[in-house]
Amino acid sequence: MIFCKTQLQEKTAHTLHRGWKEIGRIDSIKPVEREPGVHSSNFIIETEYRRYLLKAVSEEEIAPLQEAVQIQDYCYQRKASVPRLFPRTDNGEWILCNNGCAWVLMEYCEVSPFQGKLTEVQAAADALARLHTVLRGYNGSIAVRPRYCDLSIDEIQKFERASCENSDTFHQQVVQFCKDWQKMMEQCRYPQRCSPTQPLHQDGHPGNVLFRSQDQAVIFDFAHILNHERMLAIAFSCHRFAGFDAYAVRAYLRAYHAVDPLLPEEIAAYPLFLAKECLRRIHFLLRLHFFDGDSSWNFEMERKLSVWREAMDHRDQYGEVLT
Repeated sequence: MIFCKTQLQEKTAHTLHRGWKEIGRIDSIKPVEREPGVHSSNFIIETEYRRYLLKAVSEEEIAPLQEAVQIQDYCYQRKASVPRLFPRTDNGEWILCNNGCAWVLMEYCEVSPFQGKLTEVQAAADALARLHTVLRGYNGSIAVRPRYCDLSIDEIQKFERASCENSDTFHQQVVQFCKDWQKMMEQCRYPQRCSPTQPLHQDGHPGNVLFRSQDQAVIFDFAHILNHERMLAIAFSCHRFAGFDAYAVRAYLRAYHAVDPLLPEEIAAYPLFLAKECLRRIHFLLRLHFFDGDSSWNFEMERKLSVWREAMDHRDQYGEVLT
């Protein structure tokens, strides 16, 4: 028997039995909440045997989804701490297209969000290091999707000109940022080729790294696997878990280093990599606003600027982190 209270749940149940007949009787289907009262396109599936997570994206996103599930399965098969995927019963593929969506069925992980404990900081670093070690051997295709790109002087000048005639807070922040960026680039040269390039999880924040226990993390969301400098991904994740707490930063980097050894020059340049990743994300926000007319993320500008400036202020503090 299938217990569904809405048409959406009925369509979801139909999708499940069309693609994954072996799951058996469905007892309940619950949309996952992004935040209280706001449902995502993911569903927790309760069956007579186990729980599953059913993920849905628009059919327009099927190409990046196919790449993501191939990478996720590759990592799962090599013992990285990622959710297991379940292939379709009829043809063994991962994805089912139905009702205008592309659907994927995976293991439901009993996890908890980050609580700020140091053991969780270390567990996140350990899981990311093990994932990166596995990804180093991945030879499949990884598309170039430049969501986060480096800023150029031409773009800085365009953003500054476009903001000068506006007096609201956001545009004033942009003008000041453009001036600060040019000064800081003159004062500090970003280290070149001191961190190896490989496939990396570029979004290892607490929303994508959850915890089975205080010392075991699980990594989600493989839509952000890109070839880039290793320390960019590490610095971003480390900051999201440790902030600028020097003790927590050292704990994160030591835990990562214990699994996937870091180069001394990478450690020394940690704040500069963090600053560069902040710039790449500020660039994304500015492109959304000025090129796409999307101001929905403008509220993030102040926080990102604060992290960037503080990272530059800390740029000489982590050279001895492993000693």
